[in-house]
Amino acid sequence: RLVTRRKKIRERLDDHRRIVQEERDEIDRLMMSHEHYLPEITEIIKSVDKLCGTSSSNKLDA
Repeated sequence: RLVTRRKKIRERLDDHRRIVQEERDEIDRLMMSHEHYLPEITEIIKSVDKLCGTSSSNKLDA
C-alpha cells in the first residue's frame, strides 16, 4: 500500500509541476507585452522559481 500511495503522490506532484510550468510559460508570454514591468516581474518570477524548484529561471538570465 505504501508503494501505491507514493506513486499517487509522485503523480500529483508531477501534475502540479506541469501546471506551474504551463502558467510560468504564460507569464513569459505576457512579459513580452508588458515590458515596462519587466524588472518587477523578473524578481517575482525568480522568487517563485526558487520556491517551486523549477528550472525556468534560466530563461530570465538569457
